[in-house]
Amino acid sequence: MLPASAQTFTIDTFDVGDFSVTPPSEFSQSLDENHVIGGVRNVRLYNDDQGSASVSGGLATFDRVADAVLLFSYGSYGTANDAEHLHLNINNLAFFVTVAEMSEPFDLQFEVDSYDLDVNDEIRHRGGSQQVRITGPGDYMIDFESLNGNHIAEDISGIQISFVGGLADQQTGNRPNGAFSFDEAWIATPVPEPSTYAAVFGLGLLGFAAFRSRARKSGVPKP
Repeated sequence: MLPASAQTFTIDTFDVGDFSVTPPSEFSQSLDENHVIGGVRNVRLYNDDQGSASVSGGLATFDRVADAVLLFSYGSYGTANDAEHLHLNINNLAFFVTVAEMSEPFDLQFEVDSYDLDVNDEIRHRGGSQQVRITGPGDYMIDFESLNGNHIAEDISGIQISFVGGLADQQTGNRPNGAFSFDEAWIATPVPEPSTYAAVFGLGLLGFAAFRSRARKSGVPKP
């Protein structure tokens, strides 16, 4: 459980904005900022016409079939939209996600977006990303210091979380079908303790799994 002094930003509690869709689907939801960072959840389910995605009962569920991909994005991700810019400083912070249920191991990708002007005063997007291998229910962390890319950590404009399904077969590249449920995603000051955090390795990428009390949903103050 994170201490009350930890700096915490909710990305998505999945407690609001229930939906159930099949691919291809793409839409935006205006929601309470106490539950969704920036007040807007953008959803995209694509790359196949099978499977489904839903938010219900405080869980986001992805029933992946064939090559379907589920994306959740927040703020100004992929567009230089000042009105949606999160202006989030992620220095010394980390991304966390709670996996409630899963049918098999899979990869999750976390991405950030930022933008500035180049020497010709043209808008230039600067992004960063990292993956974590999910091996079982629990909390997983990606330290922002491990992100690959040229993003501006002091002024993040948008965030995207990608659920791409089961691990790809090394010979065929195909990913098996599977069902995955997520309880919450948030950003916080990483405070790993040997008794609660364990390293998880896969595809040369480093992630951390942690036990966390579900009481954090209602008990940790935000700045």
